[in-house]
Amino acid sequence: MKMTRKKKILKRKRVWLIFIILFFSVCGWLFYMYSEVRNTVDSVYTPLEEDGLMGHHDEKSSFQLQDLNPIQRKSGEDIEESLTFLLAGVDERNNDVGRSDALMLVTVNRKKDSMKMVSIPRDTRTEIVGDGRVTKINHSYAYGGMQMTVNTVEQFLDIPIDHYVRVNMEGFQDTIDLLDGVVVKNDFPFSYKGYLFKDGMITLQNGDEALAFTRMRKKDPDGDFGRQERQRRVITSMMDELASFTSITKVKGLLDIVSNNVATNMKLDRMLSIQRHFASTRKNTEKLSLNGTGQTIDGLWYYIVSEEERNRVSSILKNHLQSP
Repeated sequence: MKMTRKKKILKRKRVWLIFIILFFSVCGWLFYMYSEVRNTVDSVYTPLEEDGLMGHHDEKSSFQLQDLNPIQRKSGEDIEESLTFLLAGVDERNNDVGRSDALMLVTVNRKKDSMKMVSIPRDTRTEIVGDGRVTKINHSYAYGGMQMTVNTVEQFLDIPIDHYVRVNMEGFQDTIDLLDGVVVKNDFPFSYKGYLFKDGMITLQNGDEALAFTRMRKKDPDGDFGRQERQRRVITSMMDELASFTSITKVKGLLDIVSNNVATNMKLDRMLSIQRHFASTRKNTEKLSLNGTGQTIDGLWYYIVSEEERNRVSSILKNHLQSP
């Protein structure tokens, strides 16, 4: 009887020992991952010249953050009710400063629990703020990096930008490779860069194929807008796959990709706060169209957006930033 009791006690001790070892192993892994994530975010943190001066945009934009009632923009939790983000996909290669291949402005409002986004065609003709030339908006990155790109988009849509995220297209390819491909819907069959894309649900096997899928536009009946929609679908599928990550090795690989290919003016604590307060807004997303016409000027093809159309889109975004 005593031996049986001793065996039970020893068994309980072993169970507790295993539990304690498991607990500290998990804590150690979580600390390691948190440390890796923080180091990665620290490495990509690249503030703009005007960071910390929210609401002060000089003469670049007639619409400034202070034009919105501070009570409407802030709350007792010290987090804004609404924010704006500029997402830039940049094609940078060796010995080349690159140009922005994709520009998207996103507004989120946590009180309205909604998100609005508008893609700006890269051939859109506008003044490059800080340079003075009137040319394609994607040249702003080549002329002055993200600072000039942010300034130019702010003036173009008359909307202040709180944060930016710049992603090198090589990082896009590397992420798809890490995921072993993604599944997306294709609206019509086409071939490009040696790849044949059938209509319907297709699997993009690697980053090179995914990049080819997102870059074709001349065969698309919707032109650059069709290309932007394909980009959006690939990114959405990629994010869904990333959300189901279980491999520590892949997580570490992803952090390496981010470290080498991403820049942002958000620190980790800011990212976590935004995720906590604004995550649900993506469930109610509206995509806006920036309508325009094609025109050749001095031998170059431009996408011309009228002042009336710019004001229309700008008004929608401004209203979205206001409190309900």
